[in-house]
Amino acid sequence: TVSSGTKVVHETGTDFVEYKYPAIPPKHFLHDDGGKKKPGLKAEYFDNMSLEGSPALVRTDDNIDFNWGGQSPDPSIGNDVFSIRWTGKLKSPVTGTCTLSFTSNDGARIYFDNERIFENWNDRGNPTDYFRVRLEKGKEYDINIEYYENKWNARAFLGWDIGFEKAEDRKIAQAVKTTKNADAAVIVTGIVEGEFWDRSHLDLPGYQEKLIQAVAATGTPTIVLLVNGGPVTMSNWLFDVDAVVEAWYPGEEGGNAVAEVIFGDYNPAGRLPITFPRFVGQLPIYYNYKPSGRGYDYVGISALPQFSFGYGLSYTNFEYGNLRFDKKSIGRDGSLTVSLDVKNTGRINGDEVVQLYLNDRVASVSRPVKELKGFARVALNAGERKTVSFILTSEELKMLDKDMRWIVEPGEFQVMIGASSDDIRLEGVFEVIDK
Repeated sequence: TVSSGTKVVHETGTDFVEYKYPAIPPKHFLHDDGGKKKPGLKAEYFDNMSLEGSPALVRTDDNIDFNWGGQSPDPSIGNDVFSIRWTGKLKSPVTGTCTLSFTSNDGARIYFDNERIFENWNDRGNPTDYFRVRLEKGKEYDINIEYYENKWNARAFLGWDIGFEKAEDRKIAQAVKTTKNADAAVIVTGIVEGEFWDRSHLDLPGYQEKLIQAVAATGTPTIVLLVNGGPVTMSNWLFDVDAVVEAWYPGEEGGNAVAEVIFGDYNPAGRLPITFPRFVGQLPIYYNYKPSGRGYDYVGISALPQFSFGYGLSYTNFEYGNLRFDKKSIGRDGSLTVSLDVKNTGRINGDEVVQLYLNDRVASVSRPVKELKGFARVALNAGERKTVSFILTSEELKMLDKDMRWIVEPGEFQVMIGASSDDIRLEGVFEVIDK
């Protein structure tokens, strides 16, 4: 809860969801009903996937904006194995070229002005296809859309871009106007992700990046809050903002948790469990390349990831020192203890996540250049120092050899201790010997 003197103002800014055009409003659809034009589309529902026989249900649908999931469109139709034919006319409100969009799970065919403009009569996830059509204001165009659902998820959505860009620009302009009178701005952005939602890029979808750039350009301190389940590229706006908070999908208490971090009531200590690339071309990522001087995904030191595995900031700082081993060599089945000291050198209390990585310097097969083999979250008061210890056993050292056997090979192992996979603070070496 903010103080009584704090005022929170909200603006929509732009749509949060994956980029898509809005559904075509019902007022633009007409269909014939006994010789009379009536609003909406004639919808024929069949209890098979091939539009065969007499429809099990005939009704009027205002438009095509359905996401039934695993449920049925109507009690007279099963949850799976059905098809639909929508017919009617589309009355254009403008003259010009328009982009239609159609999203479906599963197959679909689209006829516009008596011409088939799309067909993919196959099972598929939730892809969105786009079609350019020429319209004249006030003219009515025949439209016929056929759709089938096989099993599991069912979805059908018809949209267009008429008025979309202007509407988004108006929302962004209002957000900018509000920001100019604010002490700080928090932009909630992200991606709706899930099964069947493959991504062709890693940028924030829609107009979200345009919103970030416009708000940040006001000069008001700007925080970007990410709500997502995978990596996001940020090169287009990262250096324009003051902070980025990665919230993932935080659950019902997520709002309170994020507010405590932003207002400084809680000192964050989260660390990235994945790598965030600078651009989509850095994917896929290989973790077992040979250490031959090449950088991240073989593209060189100039293209290091935006944020590495294990990365995360705190409102305080930590100092590492005094790395030590209880022994310098062990047998294949032996163990050793790695210890170090960590000190909170800042002015507030906080948690540090100390990470231990290993590299097998010479192995019979290629091994990762860094393998996370241990981590410890350490709570430290301002100025406090603590010792952190890790025990390394054969379990942490073993590998699959060329015959796919789990073995521990003799040789030198490099220990790397740091605050992330790219922020290594201490290094040391021990040896595994035959005995």
